[in-house]
Order: sequence, then C-alpha cells, then structure tokens
Amino acid sequence: MFKKMVAGELSLGTTFWKYGVLFLLLLTFITKFFEKLLHRQTGSADLWYFFRHHFNLFRSDPMIILWTLCYASAVIGIFYYAINFTGGLWRSSAKYERSSWLKNMARLFSLVLLFTCAQILL
Repeated sequence: MFKKMVAGELSLGTTFWKYGVLFLLLLTFITKFFEKLLHRQTGSADLWYFFRHHFNLFRSDPMIILWTLCYASAVIGIFYYAINFTGGLWRSSAKYERSSWLKNMARLFSLVLLFTCAQILL
C-alpha cells in the first residue's frame, strides 16, 4: 500500500486522510513522545543546548543515549515519510478530476507540509 500511495495510485481522499492526516498524526505523536522522554532524562528544556554543551557519547547515561537514538530515528522517519507522502499526494491530485479546488488545496497542503518539515530541521 505504501508503494501505491507513493506512486499516486490511490484516490486523493484516501491518500490525504488515511496516509496524510492520520498516519502523520501518529508519527508526530511518536516523535513527541520520545522528545518528552528525552527532555525528562536530560532535565534540560532546550535539547540543542544540552547536546552542544553537555552531551558526551562515551560518558552519558545509557538511557539518554537510548532516547536520543529513538528520537533521532523518529525524526528521520517522519521526514522520510513526509517527503514520500508529498510526492504521492502530488501525483494523486494530478489524477483527480472532480474538483480543481480540491486538487489545488491538496497540492498547497503538500507544499506547506514540506515547508514545515524544513523549518523543524532549521
């Protein structure tokens, strides 16, 4: 099903609601869960500050390393999925012929999604 979604072979509604909204919400929840666990373990409100000034891979608590790996994996996973989803949504909207307004709104959503993912990295 993931390959069909990326290829744009699914309907626009299925791609948008099932693979876009629902699955991206699930991935965001998982990412935020690992982020909260990492915040609790480090005791720092700013993770970037903690990793720049206090993190040492060889002397850190093993739980900090575990939650860091989980959080980093979740972030990489959500970006990978968002890029593939955006391509699939774009292809699916190109095939949609019922309403040009919905087609353009789906494409706008995909661009906003990519912009949001890029902002998270910076």
